[in-house]
Amino acid sequence: MQQSITTILEPYQTWPQIKDWRKQQRAALIARRTAVPQDMLRQWNASISELIANGFPMLAGMTIGFCWPFKSEFDARFVIRRFRERGATAALPAVVATAQPLQFRKWWPGAPMTPGVYDIPIPDGTELVVPDAAIVPMNGFDEQGYRLGYGGGYFDRTLAAAEPRPLAIGTSFEIARLPTIQPRPHDIAMDFIVTEAGLHAVAGSQLVCIDAEECHSRAQRLCDERGLPHARPSEKGSYSSPPSYAAEFPGYFGEAEEKKSLCLCLLWKHAFEPIIRACHPDGDASVRASIGSRKGRKLRTRAPRITECSSDTTQASSCHRPREQSPRVVSAETR
Repeated sequence: MQQSITTILEPYQTWPQIKDWRKQQRAALIARRTAVPQDMLRQWNASISELIANGFPMLAGMTIGFCWPFKSEFDARFVIRRFRERGATAALPAVVATAQPLQFRKWWPGAPMTPGVYDIPIPDGTELVVPDAAIVPMNGFDEQGYRLGYGGGYFDRTLAAAEPRPLAIGTSFEIARLPTIQPRPHDIAMDFIVTEAGLHAVAGSQLVCIDAEECHSRAQRLCDERGLPHARPSEKGSYSSPPSYAAEFPGYFGEAEEKKSLCLCLLWKHAFEPIIRACHPDGDASVRASIGSRKGRKLRTRAPRITECSSDTTQASSCHRPREQSPRVVSAETR
């Protein structure tokens, strides 16, 4: 079998010949993938999502680049949701110029989007970020861990230009496995490849099937060697407890964030004003006088706590919440 494959591949010696061969392979593999029944694709997607979640738990503390699903590729949004729930930042790539590395922009459910290359949605003007890891879809992959993409070379340039290099996790289905993609010097192998059949490490120019524990160990070792995740400047006034990302979801609580803050301020004013009036039977003059008193100053300094807690669920247990709230509408993260 190996001899027959070698015989088939021998004629492709020049780069134009190899490009043409890859083009043919790409078209055949995409056609094969798009012909898979949707029920089967959902099963494969679920298996890959579970394998990634178990094999790479450290991604929960990282910025993760991933791709919007295209032509029945692995849909990474499901596992991205799980990592975001544990504190990860998600980012989508965008082509900025021909033959240039990709840029990654922060993404969350409800983020503004615009059509990009091939009309694939990309974030519209959100914050630029540098991924610590990338979940990379593959039209095909070979036994050495090399990826067959769409022919533009954008991910290879992105990985080559990144310092430190992000953890590269290729995702595909077993029907896309090839003996070789005939790699050239500019091709960059993945660090790991995940299919519905299992986790694979790229070691010694070959794929090695590993379990989740071994995958975690290898991935963590690579992250430590590369200095991942990237060091990020601490934000002034940030909390020591894990942050809440609820403010990133427009309409998450059934109303805009600006309206929510305004309502909280009005709630404070109207909830305490009757109490102050009750304590000062002399009327408005006494209320105005109390504002300048030591007691009034303490009340004013306490007010911001409710606003802070509204954007940080770790503080919320110590806050007084209104008895009536707008209906909670959770923006869907996946289809």
